[in-house]
Amino acid sequence: MPRKSKILTVFIILFLIIFSGCLQTPSDNESGTFIVGYGSDADYQNIQDAIDAAENGNTIYVQEGKYYETLSINKSIHLISLEKNKSYIIGGNALSSSSIKIIQITAGNCSLDGFIITRNGTFIVDGVNIQSSNTTLINNTIINTDNGIFIGNETRQNTIIWNNIANTRFGIQIDRSINNTLAYNQFTNNSLYGAYVYARSNGNIIHNNTFYKNGYALRIKGSQDNTVFLNCFINNNWGVYLCCGATSNVIYHNVFKLNNDANVHEDNGLTNYFTVSPHGGNYYDDYDGIDGNNDSFGDTPYFMDGSENQDDKPLLNTTDFSFCKDIDN
Repeated sequence: MPRKSKILTVFIILFLIIFSGCLQTPSDNESGTFIVGYGSDADYQNIQDAIDAAENGNTIYVQEGKYYETLSINKSIHLISLEKNKSYIIGGNALSSSSIKIIQITAGNCSLDGFIITRNGTFIVDGVNIQSSNTTLINNTIINTDNGIFIGNETRQNTIIWNNIANTRFGIQIDRSINNTLAYNQFTNNSLYGAYVYARSNGNIIHNNTFYKNGYALRIKGSQDNTVFLNCFINNNWGVYLCCGATSNVIYHNVFKLNNDANVHEDNGLTNYFTVSPHGGNYYDDYDGIDGNNDSFGDTPYFMDGSENQDDKPLLNTTDFSFCKDIDN
């Protein structure tokens, strides 16, 4: 072959290789995004297949539909429903009574956004099991599972925000995990606990949540330095229950109404704090004091059930708690 022909052939081959790279679709992972669903533009029909194909930092978008699978997320990815609360992840086998985790997250820096997560007949189920740090759960509905969310294994700094957790035994369990944030969630009709924080789960921030018709709305056991504020505790068996070495927790500016056994129970001998200056303490519907000096706080303290500890500045109205209005009757 003449020299010029050889050069031309090599040039054409190189051109085709380079140009073919420009023709790759998002599913080739150049863009770092995948689509899961049953539409013509979907890369995969199963979410787990997309997770297996993804790399750290990739985003997986899930179309509306019902996905009967359990997921193992072992990469730092973002899993997002394209239609909020229209993508179902349904885990388990209706004919089985085994223990499963519908979604298990073992990689850090993940996010899960906009799904309905429930079970398919299996008895013992974790909705989302987090064994990692810096993971965010946002805008999800987790219903009819045994544990809604479980966070454990010496993890930290996970964010659980704007979720609806209902009809479970344990809405969320935090076990040996620190510095997590629970905010703007709704915990409803969870038979044992709305939120259960235990076993040296220290430094968590719990704010702007609604706890309604749970067994124990919030129980803190053997954990310290947690901050609980601007929450609604309404019509539970127990509002906040502090026990078993739970000390140095700060609980203020919450609303406690219609809780059957106690608004706040604290084991005797513990040291927790129910007033923060200048904000004051909490609103308790069974407080019968008055505000004689017009400083917006009760003139006499409110005593906790089970202990001699007290809230020195109980609030007398719920004007500042508009987010409780929809359920406080």
